[in-house]
Amino acid sequence: MWKEKEEKPIAMYLGLTFAITWMTEAIIILIEKMNLFSTTVTQVVAMLLIAVFAALAPGISVYLLLRQRGKISGLKDYLKRVFACESKKSLVAGLALTFFYMAVFVICTEEQVPGRPWYIAPFMLLFMIPGGGWEELGWRGFLQPALEEKFGFVSATVIMGAIWSIWHFPLWFIESASQKNFEFWAFSLYCVALSFLLAAAYKMTKSVIVPILLHAWANTMCGGIYTYHVLEYGPSVKGCLFFLGMILLACLINAYYNENKN
Repeated sequence: MWKEKEEKPIAMYLGLTFAITWMTEAIIILIEKMNLFSTTVTQVVAMLLIAVFAALAPGISVYLLLRQRGKISGLKDYLKRVFACESKKSLVAGLALTFFYMAVFVICTEEQVPGRPWYIAPFMLLFMIPGGGWEELGWRGFLQPALEEKFGFVSATVIMGAIWSIWHFPLWFIESASQKNFEFWAFSLYCVALSFLLAAAYKMTKSVIVPILLHAWANTMCGGIYTYHVLEYGPSVKGCLFFLGMILLACLINAYYNENKN
């Protein structure tokens, strides 16, 4: 999304992203507190605001900063960056590897939700793109590479995961949000671990589409087709091993691509 070796306005990006998201979520909290609509209508309004403004805020911020700095002329130029791909083979390989790892992790650590068969997964995946996936326009499309230039891969990914979890924090005060069922510390740990897999997906492909789809796939598997006990109670011993596997896999992929780049 942002070319290498160009100055990246990290502070401005974070300020814009948090402002857009947290202001949106403050409006939702106010709507719920004031009982302006029926429960069903309130839930629909809340989900629409979260999907269109809160979840898209990372991408909106990148767009605004690219426009402000004269790097794109409009939405068409922005979309070219979104759909840019250096290699179709690496894109397919990145999707296959990370999708497989995420599926195995969830299948081995969670329970399938009754009444949610596997054949609905493609439909849920499409739903989960606005339900979290397109956050990646900013997180892995801009912030992860920007942090890596300053701190290196491992430190940058841990920082990215911490920022990502804190950014979600107001959702714990929204009755319509699923986060009210989660433990924040467990959610934060999951964010850090998943950040490594998402960073690896971007590292392999240099395409923001891959982390968008992987994020949507993670939401489809964990909480869609299968339970999300890892977010409610924290990871089991088996889950911790998979988290460690995510980190090691990401570090290996990073080392491989850095070596080939040099």
